[in-house]
Amino acid sequence: MAGRAILVSPERGVAEAVAAAPRSCIPSRPCCALAGLYLRAMRLHQWLKNLLVFVPLAMAHKLGEPMLVAQAALAFLAFGLCASSVYLLNDLLDLPADRQHPTKSRRPLAAGDLRRCMAPC
Repeated sequence: MAGRAILVSPERGVAEAVAAAPRSCIPSRPCCALAGLYLRAMRLHQWLKNLLVFVPLAMAHKLGEPMLVAQAALAFLAFGLCASSVYLLNDLLDLPADRQHPTKSRRPLAAGDLRRCMAPC
């Protein structure tokens, strides 16, 4: 008898079941959580190893030279973005297998968190 359905973070089957009815959707995560999901998918914790680009500057006692530090920072960023792109590509290619894995299934792409957070009902 209701004139409109209100869905809060619905599963895909529920959203499809009420597809014909007028509805409103309340997302389960705010926009700031979406940014966090993207950062988790990029695996920023793996970027720590890229700090090794600063070791030659430190060993040569050149950390006080702004141009060299800026170049090393740019290298750090470039290496990190390249690594993240490979992680994301691998996650997309291995999606079916990752969804079956006990720990990999919790990654944002395998768990479907990004899809749920972005998709309208």
